[in-house]
Amino acid sequence: MLKRGFDFLSDELKILIMAVMLMTLSFAVDIDYIDPFLLLFVIYSSFKFARKGAIYSAVFAVLVLTVKNLMSFEMELVEYFVEIAAIITAAAYIILSTGRIEKLNAQLKERVKELAGLYNISKVAEESSLTVEEAINKILAEIPSAYQYPDDICVNLNYKGQDYQTDNFKKTEWKQQQDIVIDDEVMGSIELYYLSEHPARYNGSPFLKEECKLLESTAGSISGIIKNIEQDNEIKEQKEFLSITLDSIGDGVIVTDESGAVKKMNKAAENLTGWNSASAADQNLEDVFNIMNFKTQKNVKNPVQKVIENGKTVGLANHTVLISRDGEKHHIADSAAPIKDENGVIYGAVMVFRDITGKYKMRRKIIRREKMFSKAINEAPYPIMVHAENGEVIELNKAWTEITGYAREEIETINDWTKRAYREKSEEMEQYICNLYNKKERRKNGEFTVQTKHGEKRIWDFSSAPLGVDEDGKELLLSIAVDISKRKEMESEIEKLNRIYKTLSMVNQLIVREKYLSSLIEKAAELTVEHGSYNSAWIGKYNESENELNILSSAGKDCEFIVDAKYGRLDLDDEKYNIFKQILAAQNNTIINGIADSKLTHSEEQSCCSSLALFVLEIFDKPWGIFAICSDKKNYFDDMEVKLLEELSSDIGLGIEKIENEKRRLRSERKLRRSDKNYKNLFQKSPVGIFQSTARGKFKILNPHMIEMLGFDDEESALKYYNNLADSLYVDSGKRSEFIKELREKNTVNNFVFRAFNKNNDVLWLELNARISRSFTNGQFI
Repeated sequence: MLKRGFDFLSDELKILIMAVMLMTLSFAVDIDYIDPFLLLFVIYSSFKFARKGAIYSAVFAVLVLTVKNLMSFEMELVEYFVEIAAIITAAAYIILSTGRIEKLNAQLKERVKELAGLYNISKVAEESSLTVEEAINKILAEIPSAYQYPDDICVNLNYKGQDYQTDNFKKTEWKQQQDIVIDDEVMGSIELYYLSEHPARYNGSPFLKEECKLLESTAGSISGIIKNIEQDNEIKEQKEFLSITLDSIGDGVIVTDESGAVKKMNKAAENLTGWNSASAADQNLEDVFNIMNFKTQKNVKNPVQKVIENGKTVGLANHTVLISRDGEKHHIADSAAPIKDENGVIYGAVMVFRDITGKYKMRRKIIRREKMFSKAINEAPYPIMVHAENGEVIELNKAWTEITGYAREEIETINDWTKRAYREKSEEMEQYICNLYNKKERRKNGEFTVQTKHGEKRIWDFSSAPLGVDEDGKELLLSIAVDISKRKEMESEIEKLNRIYKTLSMVNQLIVREKYLSSLIEKAAELTVEHGSYNSAWIGKYNESENELNILSSAGKDCEFIVDAKYGRLDLDDEKYNIFKQILAAQNNTIINGIADSKLTHSEEQSCCSSLALFVLEIFDKPWGIFAICSDKKNYFDDMEVKLLEELSSDIGLGIEKIENEKRRLRSERKLRRSDKNYKNLFQKSPVGIFQSTARGKFKILNPHMIEMLGFDDEESALKYYNNLADSLYVDSGKRSEFIKELREKNTVNNFVFRAFNKNNDVLWLELNARISRSFTNGQFI
């Protein structure tokens, strides 16, 4: 009650009342009773008012004791000084203790402020959905309250080059700074400035030692808060990204815990299963993911159970069907993988599956088409091979094996094929084929000579095309060959025939323009070798009287016959050359396709040709000589070439005959010119009349005696007058018709007598002998 009554009094008034009571009491009671109360008074005043209270209360106690002792007149100095010393000692001790307590209190107060500041900063980290900028601004607001002079401090926080400051920020000379380090990387700094001067505290600065450590702690807290915010933001972004990604995945994804309960599904999984994420959550996977084998129609064990048991990725078997919640069926491809922590502990599984219904149907179509493709390849008329980049031969059709003679088992790899088909060029060809896989394009590879199992060489024209990759990722290549052996043989034959035709053409042109035998024979041999691509050619003239063959021309290499010919002559009485005599006698062309087997050469090595064609040159149906053609290849001359060469030799014979004819013609012309001269003399001086007329009855020429007989002075006048013999010459015009008829039938008319008119229309009796001198296409004659 007493205590409650004093509560409304101030401490100063309480002490004053106590001082008055002690003063009054000191006058009423013995001094010995007062001493304890005075000591308590000093102690109480010291605690209440610290140093001042201790000093004032001690002075008051000393005055009370002094006054009391003086008034009793029984003052004992020793006891008095002891009491005074006790009071002073108690006051001094209280003063010292109070100072330390005040200091400790001040320090404690600062520590509390610091801790409160750190606590307030740490509370920022508890706030969710803060950005880094918002967190920094909240921290800036809390920092000043943790320092000695919170109203006189400003802060600047730099993070990633961006400054964040308190409103009163200003740089001064009283500065404190600390780096902001995140993951061992300096990301910024925090700077504190006192705006005015304060007593030096630590290392000459106004900041306490604890405040320096406080700044380190503050920087550490800021680093942690920023890092956590950025990590949280990153995690949120990742979660959001993963969620978006998961829902964006075209494949269905289901995440389960270690017991197989569904925890997460994406949109594709919801669409395929018919379950939404909310209703499927915590459901057993087998209820949500109901699968069976399409062929057996039996349920399939869920792969997640196997994943959790074995800790390995598991895939579904082929022909798996997912039955959705509404009973719809989807062909799916599926795989499940364990979800593990850093220590390998499995705490769930993720299953990925996709709808392959369309692909399944397409696959079945592809399989059917593959069978058709395989059958088409196998039955194709051209050799076809499908091979992989590892050298494996995937497909080899019947045409390939039938033409080469190699069974499928003998060509398992490209190496097997190149060794058999290319022999010594095997490595080169295998490398060529390997390089085709890198081309990635359809190519015309060209012509190659391959060897069959039976040793026959065939020419194949190869083409190749990429087929993509197989299920194991190996590049596939399709090689198609066309057997062009026959075509090449035909082309060779055509080329040969073209050469011969060209030779024929050139020789025929030569025959047309050449007038001299020596030049014709020489150039014909040269043209035959040049355009016919023969080893050699020569022409020899048969001298029947000497029974020898005179070599008139040769071209190309000198064959053995030319070398053996003495003075350009081959003695046909020599048994070695008896064949030439037989050919000339029989007038038969002879082909020797194995000259080394005949008696015409000393040896095959010494012979300039392996095949020989001998043709008889005929003039006026008689053997004139021999045209010989040599080739360095065995069995070179075939029937078609021989036929054309016979034509060539015939043309050369005609050329020789033409030149011989020309010689005869020139001789005949010389004779004719001589006889014509004699005829003209006879015509002019004949004592009988001679004339020439056309079939139409018109004079062409008349001799002088005929002109005289008809009464004219010159030929020109007679020709003009007798323009129509039937009307102007014949007295009886029917005689002209009779004459013409007999002439056409017999070509000659003798002793034909008729009456004729002369210039003066006098009648003359004439006897006419006539013959046709030249025929015309219309039956007219002269």
